[in-house]
Amino acid sequence: MSRPFERFDVPGARDGAVSNERGVRATRTIPAGARIMTTEPYAAALRAEKRESHCAWSFQPLRLGARARVARAACGAAFRDEESLKLANTVEAFERASAWVRKSSRGTPETSARCALQCLARRAGERDGTCERARYELLGEDARGFDGVWALRESRGRDGKSARELEKAMEIASAATVVAALAGEAMVKGATPEEIETKMLNLKVESGVDTQFVISLLSRFEINGFTIADDDMQRVGFGIYPEASLFNHSSTPNAQVMFKGKTLVVKTLREIAVGEEITISYGEQYMPREWTRRRMLSSYGFDAYAAYPKYEVAEAARRRVLDAATRTRLPMRLGELVDLGEDVCWYAGELLPDEDLARDRFWHQLDVDAYGDEFANSGIMLIKDESRARKTSDDDDDDHDDGWNENNEIMIWGKFPEHCDRELTAINFANAARSLELLGADGEDDDEDDDRDPVIALQGYEKVARALLSGDDKAAAVGRNHEILKHVNLKRTLKLTELTARVMRDFDERKSACFVAVVESSVGAFRACQATETVYKMSAGFSPFDSVYVHLKFQMLKLGVLALGYLAHLCDQSGARADYRKLARELCRHAILTHNELKTVMSKASCDGMVMHNEWSRDAQSLFADLSFIRQRIQQWGK
Repeated sequence: MSRPFERFDVPGARDGAVSNERGVRATRTIPAGARIMTTEPYAAALRAEKRESHCAWSFQPLRLGARARVARAACGAAFRDEESLKLANTVEAFERASAWVRKSSRGTPETSARCALQCLARRAGERDGTCERARYELLGEDARGFDGVWALRESRGRDGKSARELEKAMEIASAATVVAALAGEAMVKGATPEEIETKMLNLKVESGVDTQFVISLLSRFEINGFTIADDDMQRVGFGIYPEASLFNHSSTPNAQVMFKGKTLVVKTLREIAVGEEITISYGEQYMPREWTRRRMLSSYGFDAYAAYPKYEVAEAARRRVLDAATRTRLPMRLGELVDLGEDVCWYAGELLPDEDLARDRFWHQLDVDAYGDEFANSGIMLIKDESRARKTSDDDDDDHDDGWNENNEIMIWGKFPEHCDRELTAINFANAARSLELLGADGEDDDEDDDRDPVIALQGYEKVARALLSGDDKAAAVGRNHEILKHVNLKRTLKLTELTARVMRDFDERKSACFVAVVESSVGAFRACQATETVYKMSAGFSPFDSVYVHLKFQMLKLGVLALGYLAHLCDQSGARADYRKLARELCRHAILTHNELKTVMSKASCDGMVMHNEWSRDAQSLFADLSFIRQRIQQWGK
């Protein structure tokens, strides 16, 4: 069956707006939840910290039980099974790139550099006939193999007009020098300058590859590369998918990218009409648009707001607001407080270029329920320093801190309640956000939790949630709809599921008090997730097929069943508390509805090979059986 989409080109696009020059549109009506593209990367590299936990070939998590991995002595890489090892051995480019890395005298290069080495190795294999040339029809009739990668757009704006652009240009040039030296086998221990120069010259003569060639390649990576993520939204690696790079960005996309291992899948979030452009989000769909805007400008070279009719007027007003802001350095390297004043509100009123942007304001406002509508346009937004955040993700940087420094911006605006200290509010928010990051919300699990008392571990996560949700006599509370709360609730749900399962496994009567505390905490997290679910549904462009939303729902179901199991045990005992029985009925009803919703979504939008889908296929029946059994017990209570 032919593809339901085609490439289109837009002549005379706005200068610098790379996303508007070409794209992909539907050639027929596409239903919601449809899989429209499944593609393998031209090249992909695991992040350094994932090499011990993920297969070097498939990018799937390694199997449990004595690590159950197959290690190849030649490169030291870990593989999921014998089949993965066999596939890796049969791909000449994988072995050639691995050999170049092994010969490096300076350790393992960063992820994008290793990806570039794979591209160069595959290009060499295509030339000598040992590698097959994949066909990329959307990029042109002649776009086969490496030519398809080369047909992608290069990043723009690297002329050093700003310090950030100059820094990026220098980083790309530095990485390109390393890649070229490795590909020419010049970066070996004991090599003399004369030997290095000779080898680099030979590489250029034989294959046309030199530092400038690699700079062009890495510039294509910068705006066309994909961060490969797992079901927990944690970064696993980096890959180049030539045809998928044609999908343009939207803050309210109609399709999303997900990964099963390193295989990229594009699925629709809603029905797409004939002729409608198919778009994806280049960042996290639910992040604040001001943050997304900076990300697009920094990484992709285009302004996500430029298409709005009143953009120029709003942008001029925004610049005046920033120029007039009061800036204060916060203690403990928490960043810079940017106070926009009481009478200024970016996300409401005439400063907005469009109503669609106005809907974004509730991500940042204070808790209206606590203070009333008078303060609905007052709020906070954290913007992390992108340069520092990027440096902490480098694979070869072992001496990084937690990603925070004085360049982080905590912006506040609007009129606050009289008792609230604006600076203290910003400090509390920054502290809570930093604590969340340290707990592992950006991807690193807290291994220390395995040896901690479950109740103490739960209290740590709840402390973060309370710090964000609750104000006090001197500081205001962040609104319940703030984006960061969704990160708290998803992370806390994951941890609570893990901890509750562990307590159930190790349960004995002597620890019943501990178990009750865990169950009650689980119920609290379950209710927080229900609030988060409401936030997602209020979001512009919400779809029940969104992978983050589905993941949250699945964790809620598992957590609910675990909590219900012990609640039912408590309620069966003589003298059971009436509120426990009421709570058990409520949780059971919600868990059944969640199960039915997930069953519908997974049947329409399943993606074989994804960790979450595999777990659902394995556990859905037993989860529902447990729910049915608990429901029968609940019905008996009323008799």
